[in-house]
Amino acid sequence: MNVSQFAHAAWLTQDGYFSGPPSVIAQTSDGYLWIGTGSGLMRFDGSRFLPWASPDGKRLPSNWITSLLGARDGSLWIGTLAGLAHFVDGKLVQFPNFGDAVFSLFEDPAGKIWFTRDGVQRSPPLCEASGTLIHCLDKTDGVSVTGLSATLIRDISGNLWAGTDRGLFRWQSNSFANYLSPGLENSEGHDGVTALAQGPDRSLWVGMAWTGRGRGLQQFRDGIWKPLIEPGLDSSTLSVIAMLLDRMGNCGWERQTRGFITSTAAM
Repeated sequence: MNVSQFAHAAWLTQDGYFSGPPSVIAQTSDGYLWIGTGSGLMRFDGSRFLPWASPDGKRLPSNWITSLLGARDGSLWIGTLAGLAHFVDGKLVQFPNFGDAVFSLFEDPAGKIWFTRDGVQRSPPLCEASGTLIHCLDKTDGVSVTGLSATLIRDISGNLWAGTDRGLFRWQSNSFANYLSPGLENSEGHDGVTALAQGPDRSLWVGMAWTGRGRGLQQFRDGIWKPLIEPGLDSSTLSVIAMLLDRMGNCGWERQTRGFITSTAAM
């Protein structure tokens, strides 16, 4: 079957479906799709997009939605530019003592919610939400101060990896490490690492929005960074802002100016 034979629909901002550009999407176990925009949260029931407000009257920390997670218990975690919220059992749980931007929400196999944050210069990047409390890793956890963070994944060995402005941060059970990228040595003012994916060979694929030597799309394994070089492709020339590894081990990434492309190279 050809792609052209599949039915599809498109809902565009210019057609009035959204009050702001969509930036993140998630699905909860009840089937609803949730779309975060720069001006609020939308819910899609399969036919309509409706602006969402909590039925208990509580408000989100900010209308700028930066991350979403449909948890295994059916609840929705909502990261915003000014804090975190948790919609569960028809109520919105707020975290009033936390006002940082929340990125890359992640649920580990034990049901713990982790996320990366942006807000305090040179702050530890990784935080855990539990109940109504948030704990960000610090010196009491054996974590020294690191750069800001943008993205988060868990590898097959149970390590949590976060992208930072200078490279990678790894955490597992009171053990951490920082891995600096040569391409980000002078990255002040740049986004640093913007996307992560793990290849089937246990390497990490690291996406950066900035191109050039040591940047773009890099492979990290055993402390070594290198680009993907194939006929017609030098991955250091790519500007990568999102990445996904499919079940066949192929890696797809989104570029800032050219849309979504895929690579079938062995990764």
